[in-house]
Amino acid sequence: ALTLTQPTTQNNAVVGGTYTRTFTITNGASGCANAVHFSITYPGAGIQLVDLSLGATHLTPTSTVGNTSYFTIQGSLLTADTQLCNGESLTFTETYKVKACDAVTNYATGWGCSAAPASWCTTTTGIGNITMAEGVPIFGSFNVVRTGLVDSCTNFNLIVTYKNTGTGNSTAATMYNVKLRLGAGATLALSNFNFSFLRLMSGTIGTLTNIPVTNGQPVSTSIAYIDTTNNALFTSDPDGAGVGLEDVDGDGFYDDLPPGNTVTINYVMSVNCSKYLCNQEHSEYYSLYGDVQHTTMCSSAIETPTRLTSNTFNQQISTLSNKSYAPSNIPGNTTFRARFSVGYYILNNVLDTSNTRYIYEITLPTGVAMVGTGNISWRNGQYPNNSTSAGTSVTATVSGSVLTIQSPSNAVGWIEIDLTTDCSVITPNAQGVFTTTIPFKFKRLDNIVTGCLCNAEIFCNSLVLQNILCPITCASGGPTTTSSLVERASNSYGWTDNTLSTIQSKSSISTYDLSKALYLDDIEVSSNATQGAASSNLYLHFSIIKHKAPYTENKITPSSINLTIKRGGTVLTSSTLSGTYCTITSGSAGSPVEYYQYLDWNLSSILPPGGLLPNDEIISVATYQVSSNNLATHDIQTGKLMYFYNKDVSNNKLYCNTVVPELYLVSPVITDAHNGGVYLTASSCDVMNVGAGTNYYAYRFDAGGTIFLNEIRPGFLPTQYEITLPTNYELDKVVNSDYGGTLTPASISGNTYTFNLSVKSYPITVTNTYSTIFTVYIKPTCGSIASGENYLSKLYYIPQYYYHKKQASLPTPSTLNKTLSIAYNNDSRPEVSLTNQTGSIQATNTTESFVFRMASIGTTKAPYTWFSIPTVSGVTITQVKDIATGTILTPITYTGGQW
Repeated sequence: ALTLTQPTTQNNAVVGGTYTRTFTITNGASGCANAVHFSITYPGAGIQLVDLSLGATHLTPTSTVGNTSYFTIQGSLLTADTQLCNGESLTFTETYKVKACDAVTNYATGWGCSAAPASWCTTTTGIGNITMAEGVPIFGSFNVVRTGLVDSCTNFNLIVTYKNTGTGNSTAATMYNVKLRLGAGATLALSNFNFSFLRLMSGTIGTLTNIPVTNGQPVSTSIAYIDTTNNALFTSDPDGAGVGLEDVDGDGFYDDLPPGNTVTINYVMSVNCSKYLCNQEHSEYYSLYGDVQHTTMCSSAIETPTRLTSNTFNQQISTLSNKSYAPSNIPGNTTFRARFSVGYYILNNVLDTSNTRYIYEITLPTGVAMVGTGNISWRNGQYPNNSTSAGTSVTATVSGSVLTIQSPSNAVGWIEIDLTTDCSVITPNAQGVFTTTIPFKFKRLDNIVTGCLCNAEIFCNSLVLQNILCPITCASGGPTTTSSLVERASNSYGWTDNTLSTIQSKSSISTYDLSKALYLDDIEVSSNATQGAASSNLYLHFSIIKHKAPYTENKITPSSINLTIKRGGTVLTSSTLSGTYCTITSGSAGSPVEYYQYLDWNLSSILPPGGLLPNDEIISVATYQVSSNNLATHDIQTGKLMYFYNKDVSNNKLYCNTVVPELYLVSPVITDAHNGGVYLTASSCDVMNVGAGTNYYAYRFDAGGTIFLNEIRPGFLPTQYEITLPTNYELDKVVNSDYGGTLTPASISGNTYTFNLSVKSYPITVTNTYSTIFTVYIKPTCGSIASGENYLSKLYYIPQYYYHKKQASLPTPSTLNKTLSIAYNNDSRPEVSLTNQTGSIQATNTTESFVFRMASIGTTKAPYTWFSIPTVSGVTITQVKDIATGTILTPITYTGGQW
């Protein structure tokens, strides 16, 4: 009988590699054979035979059928006596080239009356195994650098680099047939450029210039890429040997990227300078992303690696608002200080250079003029940034009625300027109010040297002078209102610092901030007037604008009013009435429609005996509570009108003028920021930070709002934080530096973790500022699935803490709930393989051994590995040894076998 000793497994093979192995045929029978027949089969043509030799003799198949070659050894090739007798062997040397991964070879040998296998009396088989070299291509480095920028009116370059940082065998870790892609980041996939704004014209790789960039021109949906696969442009090495692209697979195209190599592309870019007009709201959030689509040594399937980002191009203009300001009541023919300012969530242009400037272009209406040179101050940022500094003195260029004020540097900013009004040329409106509007534009000058203007007009709006106090002739005989002042009551001041132990003094709070009130605050409205003709009655009208729905809801509730009447400097009477003496009505007017709340006090019952006489001095202080939380989320002038009046016998109102009470009713909102999306993707066995961008809390105004400058007004008080994890994830830790770092759960119920929080409040802030951040770290498990799992986050907090802190007890906490979707990237899941290195064991001895190989074949490292050997009847495992280290492994018994 013939036996076949199969070849030793070829380890660490690569496609295209040529290798040599031996196999042996032995006659173990008592008789001799005068001919030995054998066959070699290469299934699927995964291996190509280069040479087969017996000693010095090169063998030629007697026949080949499909992938099987047949050989016959006889005569002198057997032995000197032309016989293969007991114990004699033939050892063959096989040289072969690997054409496909994990290819096997099937051997068969026998003897018989002819070479045909059907005539063999006995047949023995064997297998030749190969295991592939371990190597993982990894897209591990991506970078974008801008060069050659003069201004937005000329082309510039993006130098983009892609690097394969793969590990293991070079051939196995090569990226084959690469497509180099570039786009802007989204949450789940490579996103698209807004090519209607920023355009890719062409690319250069090494000496290869003007490579067409697919989808580089303006289209609605596109990803820019250069496809090197079988591309006629890449039949020679464009960037030099060992640098970037190579022809590793020998297909004649330099379309492969070996590990350690970097491809550098110079993209030529241009800007569409006619894309945007006032008012601009757009985002070219080119936090640039790239990936390298490719095939691998062992697969023709296209791999798309996790994209990488290079934070190079980030141009955004978002949530622009008008933060300009002038006093609500401006005495005519006198100087007043005006502010022109743009509020924003973000206002950023990555194409700014040192030659970029920002401009306020102000058109002065008839009756408004700049005082001298304007005493103009420029401060960087948006109001109230740098409001306590003197700013930088700048001058205005005057052309007719247009003032042009340019920034001293390339920073966005705001200005203050001295203006005056001329009552001789300003005419009152239909309601008898002297008012006018000052239009302005906020513009960007791309380059002061070249004069480049590119999408220049950013924001266009107006500053309204609501009430210019010009002299009038009063014929009605009613009272003339001389002043109005709105301030928060003393019980609604903030604290001096974050300890919330000392109430801030009124003298330390600006007039502007005193006129700004929140939900549940008390406000005091002081007003003075001089009586005209004698009257037995007196009323006070106060109206506000309802800036936010529901418009049927009253925004403030009257509490009381104190009235003092003086005659010739002597107090005649001073009395207080409750809010029941105030009549509340609603109304609307204008286009676009404004909604109003009217409050009219009847003060007739507390007039002095005999009523009012001419020139009597009227002084009142009315108190109201802000009773609605449905208010504007940034500072908007809320006061509409205020005036004292009498009524005649026909119930007509008699008054001489009106004033505009300066009042800002605002409402911060609590935010639980997602900051870029709610989709989280776990990978490998890595700990994932789900807190980054997902658990940012704040109580804040919108981008147009302003903080309280010199007092602490705490928005909310967190009391507990709670998370519930999917069952297929484990909690690693929760971190918040405000509460000492890593938090310890107060309770754990299943996968729900609750953390108690010490008393710490946070001042009201403005977008984009956060108060406290909970960072949650979790780990995937073997059970983590690609999609369909959620992470639940809950914050317990006391709202309006600026009010509740001063009360005897706290209310029941409110909750802020959020559900975040968690996906698992299956492509990153660690994977191992077990390969039999010995083949079938012919148990001819009492003790046998075999070799198997454990290999990591995934794209990420498996941090822990196990293998199990099940119990088989009649077989006892005596030892398991790690061949690489010689370590004898200690088994762990389990039901049915050992680990």
